[in-house]
Amino acid sequence: MDMGLQIVSSIVFGGACAAIANSKGRSAVGWFFAGFLLTCIGLIIILCLSDEKAAARQREKASGERRRLREQLRQERMKTEAYRRHTAARLDAHDTTLGVDTRALGGLPAGHGHQGGNVLPEGAPAGDFVADQASQPYVIPTAGQGASAHSEPSAAAPGARVKEWFYELSGESRGPVSEAAIRMGLGNGKLEATTLIWREGMPNWQAISEVPLFSSTFRG
Repeated sequence: MDMGLQIVSSIVFGGACAAIANSKGRSAVGWFFAGFLLTCIGLIIILCLSDEKAAARQREKASGERRRLREQLRQERMKTEAYRRHTAARLDAHDTTLGVDTRALGGLPAGHGHQGGNVLPEGAPAGDFVADQASQPYVIPTAGQGASAHSEPSAAAPGARVKEWFYELSGESRGPVSEAAIRMGLGNGKLEATTLIWREGMPNWQAISEVPLFSSTFRG
């Protein structure tokens, strides 16, 4: 009778250890035998062990947070680079109009030619541009000068050639390019609906399909 009671007691301890072990992400079968053989000692041990499931959730949460922060940092770097190119493009345009070279006076860092904002990063191939017009000089016509093929539009022409958009390619920001260039890039397959774009005034980079100006392109 005592032997039977002892076996029943061992089974109860084994079952309790198995249930607790399973809730903690540990081997239920292994801990059943541990509880069966060690009885209350096995139960105490499994109660003191850490929860593997909770630890795994914490690791996954931390990993997700690191991914989010890396993506946020990447976008901030792209935004900073886009601001820098946008500023360089504006200053180059004024230099061209006024016939001066502020860069020669140390006003801007080296690496930006007087070809507007469309300067490729070092080592980037020329074929990365969305369209031919993206590489044309950024020139503001002087008073009395007619708008040429390379001139920026007047306020009356609603921005089809205004080079204010930046886009992501291989983790780098490219541009500025015009709205027409973005649409041409979508048409020729160089840009996709998921390509990130940005212009001054937008808080963050967004996929092209999420920007209201271009979202109608993807309807239907």
